[in-house]
Amino acid sequence: MSVQLIAENLCFYYTDEDGNRLSGDVLKNISLKIEKGSFVAILGHNGSGKSTLARLFNGILVPISGKVLVNGIDTSDDDNIYEVRRHVGMVFQNPDNQIVAAIVEDDVAFGPENLGISPKEIRVRVDNALRAVDMYDYRLHAPSQLSGGQKQKVAIAGIIAMRPDCIILDEPTAMLDPKGRNDVINTIHMLHREYGLTVVLITHYMDEAAEAERVIVMDNGEIIMDDTPEKVFTKPEVLQAVGLDVPQSTELLWKLNMSGIPVPINAINEEDCVDTVINLFT
Repeated sequence: MSVQLIAENLCFYYTDEDGNRLSGDVLKNISLKIEKGSFVAILGHNGSGKSTLARLFNGILVPISGKVLVNGIDTSDDDNIYEVRRHVGMVFQNPDNQIVAAIVEDDVAFGPENLGISPKEIRVRVDNALRAVDMYDYRLHAPSQLSGGQKQKVAIAGIIAMRPDCIILDEPTAMLDPKGRNDVINTIHMLHREYGLTVVLITHYMDEAAEAERVIVMDNGEIIMDDTPEKVFTKPEVLQAVGLDVPQSTELLWKLNMSGIPVPINAINEEDCVDTVINLFT
C-alpha cells in the first residue's frame, strides 16, 4: 500500500485572528502515516485532539509546526487547498451543517459544481453517489423531510460525488438513533469495500472502532495506542484510564477473567464472544 496521509512532527494550538494563542497544545508532536485504501478508527475523549487532527488532514486547519501531506501535497500551502480537497473529503457530526440546498440532488451537486465539473458529468456523479448510499429515490425530496440517518447519507453522497480517494468522518453517527447509526456505518463499510476509499473514522462508539482495520487512541494531544482492534481492545485498563470503554463483548470476557475464569479477551464482536463462552462448557 502507498501512504496517503502523513503527519510529521505535527503541533497545533488555536489562535485568534491576530495570531494570539487561545489554547494549550491541542496536538503535541504527532507523527502518523495512513496508507491508501485502509480503514482507520481514531478514538479519544473530548479534547483529546482527534477532531483537530481530522481538520488538519483536510486542510481546514494548518499546522503551527510540522507538516501534513496528502498524497505528497503540503496542506499548509494555500495554492494546494483545492487539490487537497479533491483527495480528502470530510463528513461532520451534524449533517444539517453540511446541507446547503433545498433539494437533495442539488445538495449533492454542490461540491462537484465548485470543482468546475461539467453539468453532464455532474448529473452522472450525483446519480451514482445517491445510488451508492441508497438515497436515489429521495433525490427530489427536501432534506428537511429526511431522518437524521438519511441526511447523513446525503452528506456522504455529496462527498462521494467529488470523487475523493479518502473520506474522513468526524463522529458521523453521534447524533443518530440506533437505526440511523447502523445505516450510516454499513454505508461507510460498503464504500471502503467496493470503492476502495481510504476511511478515517473518528468515533466514540467502541463497536464502530472494533470493525476497523486499525485503531488509533489519542489522549491529551498525543497518540497513546496504535494497533489492530484485537490488540488495542485487549488492554481495557489502558483505555479506561483515559476515559474510554471497550466493546461490550471484550468487557464481558475481561470481567470473567477478573472473577477468576480464565478466558481469552481478544473477542471483539458478539459472535466471537459467544463462541468463547460456549467453549467454556464444551
